[in-house]
Amino acid sequence: MSAESGKNKNPFLTKLKEMGNAPQEEMPTRKEAEDTAEKAACEPGEVQQTNTTLGMNTTLLFMMVGTLLYGLAGQIVILLFLRKVSGCTVGWWIGILLALFGAAHMYWSLDRALDLGEKGAAKKLVFHNILRYAVFLGVSAAVMVTGIGNPVACVFGIFGLKAGAYLEPLLEKLYRKAFLKEKEVEPYDTGNSAV
Repeated sequence: MSAESGKNKNPFLTKLKEMGNAPQEEMPTRKEAEDTAEKAACEPGEVQQTNTTLGMNTTLLFMMVGTLLYGLAGQIVILLFLRKVSGCTVGWWIGILLALFGAAHMYWSLDRALDLGEKGAAKKLVFHNILRYAVFLGVSAAVMVTGIGNPVACVFGIFGLKAGAYLEPLLEKLYRKAFLKEKEVEPYDTGNSAV
């Protein structure tokens, strides 16, 4: 009996492969897994609908749209209720631009971290989170020191990142209803109304 045949007869490794929990060197890369999933989901000749619109991830796109809607709503409030409109407007839009940068950077860093192992991904994400907050803090401090805009308005503009995250599911749902004409199905709906 050769060492090669003993390697292939390992029942534990075979069971792990069946469950999809094979050791890291046995697991396919993320790209290979996505390609396999796309091929399995499509019938021959059928086109797979991806989670991208205009070459951009739809979650990121709708999050940015939500941030811009928050920015427009805030601009209306500034115009209607505040006296120093110009300083608040400049600070506000600097904050909104920072929020858009934060959303794009968060997507980019998460996408890169998915290709790393668990420890490497955690380190990379912590580094990029600290970097993002340092940029937020640095630009807000520069707005305050230079006086080109209202720093409080800038900070409230940065909150557009949160507003965009909360508005994203609603905007995506509205988009799907308006343009894709998909039937809404609850994720855990079994179709059994007697329960």
